[in-house]
Amino acid sequence: MKPFHNPYHFIPVTGRVNGKATDAVPYAKLNAPQRCERHDLAHRDGLGGTLRGRVTLESPTFVGGELTREDPAAPARFTPYLRNGLPAIPGNTLRGLVGGIAEALSQSALRRLDDPSYSVRQTANEANGKTELGELRRDGDRWILRSLSSFKVPTREAMRLFNGGDGSGRCYGDPQGKKVFAEPGVGRIEGRLRILDLPRDDNPGGRENDRFVYAHERSHAFPVEPAAVATYVALCEERWKASKDADQRLPYLYHGLPDAQGKEPWRPRDGLTLYYREKGGRVVELSPSQIWRDAIGHGAHHYFGALGKNLLPWGYGDRDALTPAERLFGVVEEQPEAKRGETGRNLASRVRFFDASLPEGTPDGELYHGSEVTLRILSSPKPPSPAMYFHPKGKMGQWLAKKDLKEGRQTIHPNGRKYYLHHPQEQIKSERWKTATDDNPKQKVRVRPLKSGLVFHFEIRFDNLTTAELTLLHTALHPGEEFRHRLGLGKSLGLGRVRLEVDSIELRDAAARYGLDALEAPAIAERWTPDEKTPKWLRDRSLIDSETLEILRTLGDPARLADGAAVHTPLAADQITAGKSEEETFKWFVNNDRAGIQPANRQALSSVPGWSSEKRLPTLLPNRREE
Repeated sequence: MKPFHNPYHFIPVTGRVNGKATDAVPYAKLNAPQRCERHDLAHRDGLGGTLRGRVTLESPTFVGGELTREDPAAPARFTPYLRNGLPAIPGNTLRGLVGGIAEALSQSALRRLDDPSYSVRQTANEANGKTELGELRRDGDRWILRSLSSFKVPTREAMRLFNGGDGSGRCYGDPQGKKVFAEPGVGRIEGRLRILDLPRDDNPGGRENDRFVYAHERSHAFPVEPAAVATYVALCEERWKASKDADQRLPYLYHGLPDAQGKEPWRPRDGLTLYYREKGGRVVELSPSQIWRDAIGHGAHHYFGALGKNLLPWGYGDRDALTPAERLFGVVEEQPEAKRGETGRNLASRVRFFDASLPEGTPDGELYHGSEVTLRILSSPKPPSPAMYFHPKGKMGQWLAKKDLKEGRQTIHPNGRKYYLHHPQEQIKSERWKTATDDNPKQKVRVRPLKSGLVFHFEIRFDNLTTAELTLLHTALHPGEEFRHRLGLGKSLGLGRVRLEVDSIELRDAAARYGLDALEAPAIAERWTPDEKTPKWLRDRSLIDSETLEILRTLGDPARLADGAAVHTPLAADQITAGKSEEETFKWFVNNDRAGIQPANRQALSSVPGWSSEKRLPTLLPNRREE
């Protein structure tokens, strides 16, 4: 099978620029007279002016305006962003694009870094001992769990009884004969059907059996450890949020739940039936199923924070200093629950992006790449998928087991900042971003991409920048001649390859403009265009890590793809052979993590080389199930 490229790779996060710790300035010192971050004072050496440039679309591209869903059972519809009736690129989109590159180049804080508590699916061995069901009950300020007995019931029979009843699942069972009935009788005991609530009611999930649960004379009430309840809630919240756009929310529970509190049916309440693990007469673990999930106990902040406290978003940890990209683009303090209500430490941007617009007179009928299409599901394995997101310290490309994430954060490192690769022209021409199935419509969107070849013009105004900051801004816009940015929706599918070019930079002399001779002072003190020699004020690379720049250039160069390698989500060999690239997208990862696989056959994302016309991006291989 041919090697392929994963749709994204990573730019390493080190918190160091050219061997030294990233420049971080204490927030309390930003208003010092010599600082350029001030907005009430034009610094004598500060650079202000206007940068003009253009965005050329080199593949069909979509930038969304409004998302609507008229039919709940159909894909949502995303209309393009318009300005004066014509497609445009919002200034905020350009700001996010350029700001993210500047953040990576300067090894600044990750200004957007979600921090859900990670969990991993248990193996059968790890779930051993959690074979009993119990019913939660509130007892004052604590929870208790009453042990239950149960036996298997064929799913089709269980659904027949459930659908013929009152919706509660209550019926009668014969523990000796392992049969269930709608009516009471000799040898029958009252109980409830516990049927996993999956979309296909005739035989949910293809299962053969569900369970009938009932209280018995030896039922025992165990006190539940508060930590067990907290862990159960945290894991359910994580699954619930991660599946918010799915056709079926997680965790899967069961038909006939007691009245739910709000819209979160998994919340602990009287009558909720769960699997449990008991130790020393107390319940130490709760879960909706026998094999569920183990809490890692921490998330992304835990791992990135180990590389340097100033890499976390502003407001988290004990940060008191701002990194270069935060000082340049501005920052709003994120306040965790413990700090809500306090006055935030914020800083306004000194860079203003304006919408990129088409030239006046652009014909409206020549803007789009065909008609509206439905995109494939925009999904990828979520963290903590170790093969994609983590590596042992100093060993990028070495496979990690999920359980290894429980090790100390000094031994496990995150791969870095995600960056989407470009797709080969053959894939772009074949329009592989289009879905080929009607499955999972609620997870898909309909769009009408703009055609390649369109050119948008934009303007950036800046104030009080140092030479290093202006050089960083310029480099983020144009890292190299071969570099192409990724823009808009569907980057993982091949949409959104664009070329950013700087047409001119104009500087003004603030001292002259606001001095005694302001009326006679020229509006533009200096003007530079790319066909001229690079001025000194664009050659200060003190904020740019040279190794990061070279890695970024490799990732952004379409010619660095391996010859003949496509770009797509990891697929198993049988999925490729059968042409089922949109089904069971988890299969490659299951094969890769399977216990019986040969160590040499396990795969993970390896490191990206610095830019060279001879070097190629790393690839992965389709895999097969190994026992």
